[in-house]
Amino acid sequence: MIVALLADLSRDWAQQVRRHLGEQAVVLEGRGLEATLELLQSVPVDLVITQMPSLVSERLAAHEQMAEHAPSAVFLCIGPEEVIEAVRRDQLPAPDLWLRPSASSADWQQTITDAIERTTLRAASGEPEALLRDDASEIARGIQQQLAPTPDVFHHLMVGFSGGFDLHHLLDVYVDSVTQFAHCATFCLLWEQPASACYAIHAQRGLREEVQQAARLSPADALPTWYRRNRRVITATELAGWSNHRTALAIKRELDLFGGQLAVPVTVRGRLAGILILGDKVLGDSYGVAEIETLFAWRRSRRFSPCPTTSGWRRRASSCTRSCAAPRPVPTASLTL
Repeated sequence: MIVALLADLSRDWAQQVRRHLGEQAVVLEGRGLEATLELLQSVPVDLVITQMPSLVSERLAAHEQMAEHAPSAVFLCIGPEEVIEAVRRDQLPAPDLWLRPSASSADWQQTITDAIERTTLRAASGEPEALLRDDASEIARGIQQQLAPTPDVFHHLMVGFSGGFDLHHLLDVYVDSVTQFAHCATFCLLWEQPASACYAIHAQRGLREEVQQAARLSPADALPTWYRRNRRVITATELAGWSNHRTALAIKRELDLFGGQLAVPVTVRGRLAGILILGDKVLGDSYGVAEIETLFAWRRSRRFSPCPTTSGWRRRASSCTRSCAAPRPVPTASLTL
């Protein structure tokens, strides 16, 4: 997954960039310097595309601020020949790539392709230290915390399940119950879109508007790829211990995009249909093993399958049991519908 940020581009340039990027990146837009800097602080941006129509001190200062907030991102700047020459002549801070407004469509596509390739190489060479949060040691110390479920949460879950067997209703009940119990400040449910096979935001709380509008995961991204072979929870804190640093870094960036600390696969008839991502807890404490196991230990869940003769969902006669065979500290878990 590549996250591209269009930093205060004009509408025409933004349309051009979107057209040439296609489905190669998640494209966010920052309207104004303040919004752009906030996005750079809160979202793992890989590629920043901006413009410099003239060489003015305000524009140069803005570019320097963006570079400070995203030191590992690739910068591509749209600017005329006189600006490019002035930057080179005066040895001013320059972007990784320039793109002239008068460039042909083929040149536009080639420059965008070069930017994507640089971004991919830079992301692949990221340092393992990037997997660690500032409070990782504190989280690790608190991993064994115990938290008993409140009766109200389970009552809400059971009442919701008894209200019908429509898939979307069950999802709403499950997500509402999990987020209440986890006391998370943010969450995001990504759900597969039949037309594109991408995982788009189905429900969320606390995400930035720019992320809500554009963020998605493609089937080839790290989390969906990993979950096609695995069916357990992923925690952000465990990634620092993975031997495959490249996969760990990619998953960490995808979790960061959605503000996630915990990812749970949601399967329908054995197939990955969605991913529930839980963010930081309200009080900033960590997710403990016992707490995670409790979240997904409802063993009497029912399996559902589409009824060929109706638009509803019928309950199968047999019940299914969740598997909890994974070694600590990360329990096996998934919502199976």
